[in-house]
Amino acid sequence: GGAGEESPLDFLSSIFKQGTPAPEVAEWADMYLVLGSTCQELPTLRLLAEAAPTKPIVFFNLKLDTLRGDLGLPGFPPKAVHHEFLCRVMPVYYMRPRSYSLSLSVPPFLIAYSGVLFRRYPEGYQTLLDKGRTNYRRVNVETERPNLGGFKAQLTTALKLDDEQAEKSAISQAGYKQSTWWEDDAKGLDISTDWRK
Repeated sequence: GGAGEESPLDFLSSIFKQGTPAPEVAEWADMYLVLGSTCQELPTLRLLAEAAPTKPIVFFNLKLDTLRGDLGLPGFPPKAVHHEFLCRVMPVYYMRPRSYSLSLSVPPFLIAYSGVLFRRYPEGYQTLLDKGRTNYRRVNVETERPNLGGFKAQLTTALKLDDEQAEKSAISQAGYKQSTWWEDDAKGLDISTDWRK
């Protein structure tokens, strides 16, 4: 096949990623506002940040924790996108609701509970226990974002079971892993800790 001829394998270009498109820098803009992004678009946003380093980029409701979870999977951008770019994104407003259950060896045998990890800059990260009817009790505040296992432990401790026997019989499903790969940064690859602040 010469130039301009179709190949029987051309359909693969629509299935597999062909690279990251270069972003267009808007010289007239004082800042950028990103209202939504897929995991596949994160490398382009990284290139935008590198092409216009003096212009702030505001990421609004991207659910970065969900997007980070896809990094490194087949067909998705590498984990380096977090280590070299997303780790520099400082959460100004953060709200992550989570639901858990606590097993007891005495009645009621199972307690469902939930809470929210909340942050409004410049305040710290608040662990809020859901008391029902949209009422929350603040149980802890930290300057750095706790990992999900730490957040769950804070909520579990805050339950304060009334029955002493029930409290002694509580079995929290801690599991083997208490944090995500990006919370661990086990190899020290993050170039910044801003995402925790």
